[in-house]
Amino acid sequence: MNNQHDEPCCLELIRRAIVHRDLLAREAVQQHFYETVLHWLHSHPLNGAAICPADEETYIAQTFERFWQATTGSEQLEFSTPNAVLRHLRVILYGILLERQRAYSGLRLVTSPDSARQGEPYVGQSMDRAKAWELLQRTLPNADERRIAYLLYHCGLKPTEIVRSCPQEFSDIHKVYRLRRNILERLLSIQESW
Repeated sequence: MNNQHDEPCCLELIRRAIVHRDLLAREAVQQHFYETVLHWLHSHPLNGAAICPADEETYIAQTFERFWQATTGSEQLEFSTPNAVLRHLRVILYGILLERQRAYSGLRLVTSPDSARQGEPYVGQSMDRAKAWELLQRTLPNADERRIAYLLYHCGLKPTEIVRSCPQEFSDIHKVYRLRRNILERLLSIQESW
């Protein structure tokens, strides 16, 4: 599955893993994408020295676990290319790293010092919560995304806690996961543009 000629084979494994919940297919998909996810983990600005090699396996396992959770249920995701799977895995991993960062040091805006515009914060330089929230609100045009961002990143709630705490607004866990993925994709695209 390591070359482009194997794309149909890779897509078939992904389909079997998602639709049929085939454990062998899931294992093969994870093995196929493992090195790429590990590379993202090593190269992400939030990684730094905070992740010891023993923790890497935990982050990678969480990434795939959330991937499988997000692809099951009433709104199954369909992937037309392996790159679509990779994009989804990357968003999930970056979300896990953002959650870890939030847990350790509060809300921070992350860019690299080399690519940050003049006056913008970078890793290690805290931004006060009010400024961070203002930037996040400007980035998220959708009211549901802003609300989910507030509940996730300001209140520190997990998706299951949001469904439990706010059933009138968000009764479907898959909608919460989808909105979280949208938020992370927007933040990722902003980070890539810097």
